[in-house]
Amino acid sequence: MNISINWLDTFIGIAGAGLMITAVIFFYFVWKHFKIESYRSISIVCLASLFYMLSSAVSKTMFLQYKNHQFSIEGFRILELITLVFLGIIPYFLSANLRGPVIFLRLNRILSFLGFLLLPFFILSAYLFPKTFLFDPLVIPVNIVEFKTGSVYMIAQALLALTILYTVIVISIDSFSWQSFKRMRWVQTGLLLCMFLNFSAVWKTLFGYFLDPFNAFAFSRILLGQLVLSVGLAVGYFNHFLKQAHEVHQSRDALEISHNELNIMLFTDTLTGLRNRRGFIADLEKILDSKKPAGILLLDLDNFMEFNECFGDDSGDAILTSVSETLSAQIPSDAALYRMGGDEFAAIVTNISNPDELQDLANTVREISSIGFKASEKTHSFGIAISLVMIPREGETTDTVLSNAYSAMHAAKENNTVCLYSDSLKRDSLLRISTIQLLREDLR
Repeated sequence: MNISINWLDTFIGIAGAGLMITAVIFFYFVWKHFKIESYRSISIVCLASLFYMLSSAVSKTMFLQYKNHQFSIEGFRILELITLVFLGIIPYFLSANLRGPVIFLRLNRILSFLGFLLLPFFILSAYLFPKTFLFDPLVIPVNIVEFKTGSVYMIAQALLALTILYTVIVISIDSFSWQSFKRMRWVQTGLLLCMFLNFSAVWKTLFGYFLDPFNAFAFSRILLGQLVLSVGLAVGYFNHFLKQAHEVHQSRDALEISHNELNIMLFTDTLTGLRNRRGFIADLEKILDSKKPAGILLLDLDNFMEFNECFGDDSGDAILTSVSETLSAQIPSDAALYRMGGDEFAAIVTNISNPDELQDLANTVREISSIGFKASEKTHSFGIAISLVMIPREGETTDTVLSNAYSAMHAAKENNTVCLYSDSLKRDSLLRISTIQLLREDLR
């Protein structure tokens, strides 16, 4: 008996099933995560190929190992029907992946509908008229099934070969239109090889031979064609996924860089390089949320506006830069210095709960500042008024802390000294504001 079923087909089926299981799982989870229709379509193609490979491996193993011809014939019948599922799946795959002309998208939907519509016809003909449907004589020997290839089977295989040819043409046009030929080369290679193998199977079924030496090999060309097609699609879209992942990673890095640059612009003073008022408020909120003790210093240069008017903005900027450098050198390493705007600076000193320690630091800053600051190779002296606030004892919100700091600053500027906030200062500020409002009303 000349049996054309061999262990090569079984090996192809088992190896192909293993590859398709990996592909189905990978693309399914990619689709679930990103919700991109193209990855769902490729997972469905790989799933159909998986069932095809498993049916092939099981049917041929039963035939070769256990000589169960009847079971094998039923298995081969199912195997060939699974092949015909691709008549509907391939157009669906094209609809989910093409970005080209609208006419192709509409045609793919029509072909997918017709493909799935024809499937019940082939299923009925396979079981009601087995001698009309029959099987591929390259897979099942004629002297086993005792009849020749059926016309319905030949029509189905011819339609599948034409569908693959159409797919090659459409994908080639689409990839050239969108300049993605390199990205789709694995897909196109798999399609071309599958088309060649399918046409060779149909040709050999009709005429009993194909091209030498290709004609000499005994294996299922349809099975190998399905494997090549599915592997080509899976590898092509895996490469596409890697490229997209790389692009997303680059975009995320660029976005992170832009975010960091934006933070620098929003929270950094361009003149001194210190954190600005926004940065001070953001850091103060974090410390208040942590409930840890800290001290706030608010510093204001005396008569800086007059100096700026006399010597110009460049000299004023030089003084502010010199002040920031001097203050940065004087405050503790665990403290942070800020430029609040104009000639106003602030500092947050963490891990301090004793007001006397904060006052000693403020007195040291005043003594150093009395030496003067350089601008245009000259030294200029400025008085510095400093107000102090202990948190969270004297403020649990940023508004309260700043309000208390400015109340103490008013007293510090009046006396040209260091002033620690107390409730009496707040009462004095409120009384002063009320007096001013009453005077304005009387003047009206």
